[in-house]
Amino acid sequence: MSKELIVKFDGYEAAKHHLPMGRLGDALIGVDKVANAGLILFSEQRRPRPRERARVQLIVEAPRAGSMTIKALLEHIPWALPLTSLAVNQGAGVIMKHFISLALARFSKNPSETKMHLDALTQHNRDNLAARNASEKQWQEFTISVIDKLRQPTIQMVSPIGNGAKVLQIETTGSRPGITVDENMADIIRLGEKDVIEDAVPMNIVVDGVIHHSRQLKILHPEIEGRYLTANIRDPIFDVVPSPYHNAASRLREISVLAKPVRRDGDLVGLFIIDLIK
Repeated sequence: MSKELIVKFDGYEAAKHHLPMGRLGDALIGVDKVANAGLILFSEQRRPRPRERARVQLIVEAPRAGSMTIKALLEHIPWALPLTSLAVNQGAGVIMKHFISLALARFSKNPSETKMHLDALTQHNRDNLAARNASEKQWQEFTISVIDKLRQPTIQMVSPIGNGAKVLQIETTGSRPGITVDENMADIIRLGEKDVIEDAVPMNIVVDGVIHHSRQLKILHPEIEGRYLTANIRDPIFDVVPSPYHNAASRLREISVLAKPVRRDGDLVGLFIIDLIK
């Protein structure tokens, strides 16, 4: 079985083999942290300790042309003892695909994907559970408790989405692809625990500035006079420069948009702009 993990960003600038360095760096650090936790969980059958490193590590190859596709190989750290877990030795790439996909599904609040990847991980761990006469249900609950401590690195993994890339795919050679994270899922992952995305509604906004590389607008707060708000753009027309959004910013002009408000304890803290009305 494969010991490869494939991380692929596509769409927007990633389709041209470009991504902001900081965003890509954040994503790879996030992948490494989540994968490391999964490798410790599977090989040692316990919770990772703070700053602990697994006895295998991800070694990244050069990105492939045509998109930002990065292949990482799982290799033993030279001074560490070999892994004793047969499941990890034989199928580390597939296990990491499912573990990383589980984290992304869990924090994007996707229950069907969460169950699918958790069941796949349980299948890979059945020999260990049988040897310890352990309950599958208890192990699944324990695995979810480990995942729930990985919120920040999961947010790091989706850093390029909407900021140079349109989607993230987690794959490995010789097996079915793992999860595909789009902009809507990435937006949910980034939300604070108390943040709620509401349904799209028509809104009038005054554009003060454009942050092109992160596809954002600075706007006058629609509900609080004298304050500003960041709006994330999900409208494809934004990429046609100068777009109506750029023109509005140059004139500090009001435009009408279809947008999803983000609220925290009832207060408006952000917007996702879906479409331009006029």
